[in-house]
Amino acid sequence: MTPGSVLITVVVIFTDGEWSRGFQGLQRWAEPNRRIVLVKYGTHNTDSLGADVVVNINRVEELPTVLTHALVDTLASLR
Repeated sequence: MTPGSVLITVVVIFTDGEWSRGFQGLQRWAEPNRRIVLVKYGTHNTDSLGADVVVNINRVEELPTVLTHALVDTLASLR
């Protein structure tokens, strides 16, 4: 890492969109230099659960494209 640079952690969570009833969300894992990308498979539920980016996919083949776009958008937001 170069002097003056900032370390950013990008966390990608894959889910079918089903969470236990008592799940409070992802906020407890949020930190200033952490970006959470939530990828939901087979659901159109847009609840972010505290994620910075939410992506819905219906086919696994969509994953490389939507994940690339989500990561680019997430990293671009750091400027």
